[in-house]
Amino acid sequence: MEPETPRAVTLALACVLPADDDEAIAEALGETVGHPDYNPDAQGDPEAAVQSQGLSLLIDLAQQEIGPLVFQRS
Repeated sequence: MEPETPRAVTLALACVLPADDDEAIAEALGETVGHPDYNPDAQGDPEAAVQSQGLSLLIDLAQQEIGPLVFQRS
């Protein structure tokens, strides 16, 4: 099985967060470790709820994904 693309990993995390399923969120968080822009500090407090960790990481990944598009010159 091929590794997920960075965008797919980010979107997978975004899709599981609203479901409020801690097991699915933890699995998606585990997938982000292979993301080239993964920053463990962006996940926040390791003692925080898994949904909170996922949201913190999603914000960081989304900013990295969207940033170049916002500042790209035509």
